Amino acid sequence: MKEHVLAPTIFKKFIDMPEKIVYDGKNFQIKIRKRSHTPILIGIKEIAKPFSAPWLDNKTVEIVWTP
Repeated sequence: MKEHVLAPTIFKKFIDMPEKIVYDGKNFQIKIRKRSHTPILIGIKEIAKPFSAPWLDNKTVEIVWTP
């Protein structure tokens, strides 16, 4: 079965999420509240652990899922 999803739906579910960004001078921590569809994002191995961001002078970015 093939699903059809419009761009506004994808934006609402996966991009337009409330978050809090914490920067301690060396690293960034992005705190995102868990929602019903976040298991899809949590399963992405590239963002499951801290990563280096070249566009931020290779500072570490960590995504933290909060209740």
